Amino acid sequence: QRGDAVAPCTSSGTGGKPAAASIGADAALPHGPNGYILSYGASYKSASAWNEVPQCPPSATAVHDAFVSECGFSPTFRPTLDEDVTCRRMVEDVRRVAATMASHDVVVVFFTGHG
Repeated sequence: QRGDAVAPCTSSGTGGKPAAASIGADAALPHGPNGYILSYGASYKSASAWNEVPQCPPSATAVHDAFVSECGFSPTFRPTLDEDVTCRRMVEDVRRVAATMASHDVVVVFFTGHG
């Protein structure tokens, strides 16, 4: 078992930060973990009407906003929508968040669109 498991949402008394789940006495952190959400929603507007999924960008925005407001995640990385959703952009975002975070921080990557 790992002693540094992290729960994605807050618990009472964490001041809006993601809650650290202690699985042993050695699990104490100097401060709570930070949470980051990378959220992507592609509607494929330029595709044929059969392939378009207009609900995806609003879903990506709603998920981002919920992690920020309900789980205390950082709003640093805004949702990426429609034409801005590219493989290159997603890889760059993962690299940026990896350079930002500490070893006990949490990152959630959310994608909605055609797989």
